[in-house]
Amino acid sequence: MRNIVSLLERRAAKAPSNVKIEMFDFSNRQEGEIIGTEWIENPIYLTGDHEESGVTLPLTATPTVVWRDGNGVADSYPVWALHPNAGDQLCFISRSGDDRRPVRVELIDCRADSPTFGNYKVVETMPDAKRSLPIPPGVGHLLTQMSGVTTLNSIQLYWDFAADRKVPLPKGFGVLNWDRFGNVAPKMLFPRFAVPVIAQALLLPKMQQQARAYTASGNFFPTVRLLPDGSVAVLRKLPVDQTTLAA
Repeated sequence: MRNIVSLLERRAAKAPSNVKIEMFDFSNRQEGEIIGTEWIENPIYLTGDHEESGVTLPLTATPTVVWRDGNGVADSYPVWALHPNAGDQLCFISRSGDDRRPVRVELIDCRADSPTFGNYKVVETMPDAKRSLPIPPGVGHLLTQMSGVTTLNSIQLYWDFAADRKVPLPKGFGVLNWDRFGNVAPKMLFPRFAVPVIAQALLLPKMQQQARAYTASGNFFPTVRLLPDGSVAVLRKLPVDQTTLAA
């Protein structure tokens, strides 16, 4: 599988693109804290006399529920992922089946101006609806041991007026991916300001509508793959763990 992806990435590198992103070496996996990734206690609205009867409230206007089936196919991310213009807030609610492994989240700080730039952090946790793990824009993440896990993701969009903080990616792409087995990661500046909740509630449905329109045509939503030399290729993920160039 890895050889197939590598071959397709070499083909993709020939695609015309003027985008070039600086890369840095993180082969030593320097472990340390990463600013902005500290656990957040979720607000609980109690519906009865016991805390267990409470309901976890979404922390943004646009929560997304993700469930990964229990047959092992969706057990882990196939690549590192990074959101240039959005932050995740992951609440691992529950796990179905007999799997008792903790969820494992690997993090790498790719923010060039961050005091913790280059740091690598591993978080392991059992599902717990009472807290959420924030992942700011510019923090790469790789999730494993996710089989059967239901996750509530409260998405927060970000923006910036500074030209050097506008990530040079094709319009409409919200995720940057790179090889999970490699030793390089992107180094960039990222937007600093959170989009107000009201504006975000108007923007995200349009983005989701674009994604649904694309998948309804029989295609899968395209991703941006960052190659080891910093060049960018647009890839389209297909079923059964195959990857090909986007049309």
